[in-house]
Amino acid sequence: MVGSPRLAGELPARSPDPGTGRAGASAPSAASLFREMSEEAWQHVEAITAKAPPKPEFGSPCNGCGFCCAAEPCGVARQFVPGAIDGEPCPAMEFEHGRFWCGMVRRPGHYLSLPAWGDEEMGAMIGDALGTGKGCCADVG
Repeated sequence: MVGSPRLAGELPARSPDPGTGRAGASAPSAASLFREMSEEAWQHVEAITAKAPPKPEFGSPCNGCGFCCAAEPCGVARQFVPGAIDGEPCPAMEFEHGRFWCGMVRRPGHYLSLPAWGDEEMGAMIGDALGTGKGCCADVG
């Protein structure tokens, strides 16, 4: 796989604030978004993430559970990945080695229809914009 693997579960549920990489003040918090999910939506997320590790505590290091990405695409995916729709699982979720990874960080060229030679640099920039390495941002469960 080309690019540096970053953790999918570390992505904010909404567009990140450019200064902090975390969900912006004007957007609803991840917690409020997830708590408003219907029972059917919760069951759908649970079915998608059933083979992954359980969701870690809020703020704990990401373990690739995929909860946040299964609940809805992040702002980067909604803007740049075809088929990324609010309230639906992110089409850039990648499952490998028993966990989920962010495809936009691992291999953005694939999702943006660009050559793979820029994946490492572009993936690092996307990861920084999304706040990868900041810990779990899904304050539920």
